[in-house]
Amino acid sequence: MHQVIARKWRPQRFEDLVGQEAIARTLQNALRYRRWHHAYIFAGPRGVGKTTTARLFAKALNCVQGPTPEPCNECPPCREIVQGNALDVLEIDAASHTGVDNVRQVILDTLALGPARDRYRIFIIDECHQLSTSAFNALLKTLEEPPPHVLFLMATTELHKVPATILSRCQIFEFRLIPEGKIAERLRQIADAEGIAISDSALRRIARAGQGSLRDAQSLLEQAVSFAGPGEPISDEVVTAALGLIGTETLLTAAEAIADRDGARLLRLIQELSERGYDLRHFCRDLMAHFRNLLVAKVIGRDRELLPLSDGEMDQLLAQARRFQEEEIVRAFRALTELEQNLRYASEPRFSLEVGLLRLAHLERVRPLAQVIRSLEELERRLAHLTPSPPATEMAMPPRAESTQDAPLRPQTPSSTESSDAARTEVERLKEELRERGKMLILGALDKAKAIEIAGEALRVTFPPHLAVHRETLLDRTNKQVIEAVARQVIGRPLTLQVRVEEDRARTPSPDQQARAVVEADPIVKAFVKTFKGEIVEIVPPEKAMPEEP
Repeated sequence: MHQVIARKWRPQRFEDLVGQEAIARTLQNALRYRRWHHAYIFAGPRGVGKTTTARLFAKALNCVQGPTPEPCNECPPCREIVQGNALDVLEIDAASHTGVDNVRQVILDTLALGPARDRYRIFIIDECHQLSTSAFNALLKTLEEPPPHVLFLMATTELHKVPATILSRCQIFEFRLIPEGKIAERLRQIADAEGIAISDSALRRIARAGQGSLRDAQSLLEQAVSFAGPGEPISDEVVTAALGLIGTETLLTAAEAIADRDGARLLRLIQELSERGYDLRHFCRDLMAHFRNLLVAKVIGRDRELLPLSDGEMDQLLAQARRFQEEEIVRAFRALTELEQNLRYASEPRFSLEVGLLRLAHLERVRPLAQVIRSLEELERRLAHLTPSPPATEMAMPPRAESTQDAPLRPQTPSSTESSDAARTEVERLKEELRERGKMLILGALDKAKAIEIAGEALRVTFPPHLAVHRETLLDRTNKQVIEAVARQVIGRPLTLQVRVEEDRARTPSPDQQARAVVEADPIVKAFVKTFKGEIVEIVPPEKAMPEEP
């Protein structure tokens, strides 16, 4: 009679446990030095060896040659435990024995009885977190002070559901997910022993699909064997078709379309996956893993430990990685992570995936940091060689017509001025009050002013011509009311806000204006301003940018 691979190849010795070496060593030492506990909890994901370890421990305790670090697997107790008909080793499924009555009948009422034949009476409780609260409470006293011939071995996939009072009375071993490489090695041993012709890359694909569970991977291997047929070789294509996996070519095509900004190809690819019945959320996760591999290939290159791929797959990955910058791969991975989370709750996953991938494909490309630095250095050199024109002489200046209405009041005598140090102090107090009130937009505009004066009953603010835009900010009705109210509070009398813009006195641009014109016309600067949606606030000449060395 055929026996499934997962049962036929269940480990029968501690040395056969895959990926749980630390736990196996601890239990073997406990057996070797006679220091075992009376109650254990084995916690971890499904298919990583929890129940198998419990059976191994039971065999080692009741083995005729034991207690021993390795059971002989030949004596009657060992064989009966393997077959599941040992009188003194009871396996209980907590899912079907959840109530307190079941616990009393199966466990508590039999504790007074000694072992029928073997050394210990052992209870293996699978999925113990499904026991009811009353059932756990009934076990408390027994777990704290069990008879010397009784041991409890409990397994659970949800340790957080086990009451703390139970946990405190047990030794807890947390089983890990099994690394993909170790699963592939174990599958190779099984395939060779069973005469299954399968490629290493196909085995790695099955191991990856097992997601850390050896039992799941063994079941997937048997599924692929059944799909291929007796004696037929199993290739990557067979595994992909049998298990409904997303092929490597599909992931390469999706990433290529993102690099080319080819939205039409992405939409056709999603439609094809949807029509073939693929889980689109799984596709998104696989695409995340692919971009992770692209990043590893970009940073490290060929690395068999981090990228367990065939030579052909590695060459394709490295070639595609050269099409992206590291920052672009990281940004794509983050976008896919957010998209995968959104797909969990999306009423229309296909539409959400289409929009998310189209958005990813049309993100602005990131310029390499080294190129940005070189561009800045080139701009700095160009500014350093800029020769300013000589300042306009007094004779070249056109006569300035001054308006009596807009001109600031000029002090005639010390007794009549309010533009003295005291007035400047009042202006600083005005700014400080605006800062405390959080009026940063108004404060920023005032900081750009060339002059702020208190003249009679007026608060006059003057801007140079190239900063005339700030005049509209201050004259906004709400902002004007705020400034006048704060001025009245700080200065102690009502002031009317007057804002003016200086006339351009010289026809020839000043050196600063020349520098600004050069910078604003520079294509690199234009690209920076457009990319980061910013504005040029200040231009610092190269000789002033860095302090001179002493």
